[in-house]
Amino acid sequence: FSQFLVTAGCIDDLCDDVSMIDELSTCIGMRLTADVFKRDLNTLTAAAVEISELAASTAAGDKVVFHANTGMSCHCAVVAKQLLAGKKDCRVVATLMGGGTDKPDFYKRMDAWAANHADLVLPISEGVKRLMVEEGVREDLQEVLYSGLYLDNIAGNRMSKEGARELLGIRRDCRIAGTVSQLSPRKGVGAFLRAFKSAVEKHDDVFCMLVGKGHAEVDARKIAAELGIEDRLILTGYVENQYAAICAMDVFVLSSEYEGLGLV
Repeated sequence: FSQFLVTAGCIDDLCDDVSMIDELSTCIGMRLTADVFKRDLNTLTAAAVEISELAASTAAGDKVVFHANTGMSCHCAVVAKQLLAGKKDCRVVATLMGGGTDKPDFYKRMDAWAANHADLVLPISEGVKRLMVEEGVREDLQEVLYSGLYLDNIAGNRMSKEGARELLGIRRDCRIAGTVSQLSPRKGVGAFLRAFKSAVEKHDDVFCMLVGKGHAEVDARKIAAELGIEDRLILTGYVENQYAAICAMDVFVLSSEYEGLGLV
């Protein structure tokens, strides 16, 4: 398959690394700017038409893969494939995570419908596969594909705790419990901070470090203030060397309410 059309929303919003954006734009020859995370019929229809037209513009004989990694982008891909029926050899591949705890049942059923019209669904674990089967996604469409890690990147960025803290500008004479993630509600930042408060009550040298950025950063500040631990909260924002950030921690905390395709 010579063309990959990524229908996961605005690439600029999903990637912090400019070089990654440029690389994606080069590989797929396009940049989809429609915000397919909005459950708006007009937006979804426009996105489906856009990617179907892009697929139709590829060279004669080219096979096309629509890759979707959200329920909404899967809807777009399925509709685009139907628009191209008889004109292009298209496949829809979906790497989905299941509905999670914060998605209404109606939306889960909608996403299951879209997934069941894909050609292949790739859950990243047996657990995610079971979840999607429970939500109505056909088991025979699913093939578990575990998330990969670039081990050379990990080994190449390994450093001492002291060196990592110096790189990030963090004091050495304290203990840090932290996490690395996009700061979104499903990452369970509030649960992390509430649990961390019990550590603050017992130890005067512990700090909570949140590495990453996102809408939940405002919530983190608010919750920390309500708990009276705002002076123990370290918000680094986006850090390019995330492995160094992990090396700076004494304890890594994964507080997510659910995880799908994450590599953390």
